[in-house]
Order: sequence, then structure tokens, then C-alpha cells
Amino acid sequence: MADIAGIATAGLIQHAQPAMAESFGNKFTVVEVTGDDEKTQVWLALAKPRQALTLVLAAVPKGWTAKVLEVELTPKQQQMFEELNLAPGDVCRVDR
Repeated sequence: MADIAGIATAGLIQHAQPAMAESFGNKFTVVEVTGDDEKTQVWLALAKPRQALTLVLAAVPKGWTAKVLEVELTPKQQQMFEELNLAPGDVCRVDR
């Protein structure tokens, strides 16, 4: 399991909304994105894992890759993410 304990609300730097509505679920999915420069970013999606990948890839430059991180959110992280007020299907990039 990956550790995302260092993610902070202040790290919110991008927010994208989906183009169409569907049932995204109500759980957060953490996605790691790798850019052309091989640096990684952590993104958060209020969507099911498969949908989260599609949503995040739509928000980053073409050719970047993404994978779902299998993480257990702590109660503190869950509360912090809820305070972002993401709607189902929203994604945002967070700093570690």
C-alpha cells in the first residue's frame, strides 16, 4: 500500500469537472500520474477506480500515464478530502 499521509488541502492546484453525468459513487480514489518528465503527481477523484483513471487522464496532458493507488484513507485524510467539497466525478491534483 502507498502512503499519502503528507497530502495537504493547501496542495489543491487543479480542479476539473466531468463532461457527462453518470454514477461515480461516493468514495475517493487516489491516482498516481506520471508525466513525460517521469515525475509523478497524486490526484484525487470522487469516483470509482476505473472511472477515476479516465477522469484524471482527461485532465492531464496527452500521453501521460496513471494508475490507481490502493490506499486506506485514515479518518483524518477522509475528513480533509471531504472538506474539498468535490462533487461526484470531480478530480483535483494534490501535493504530497
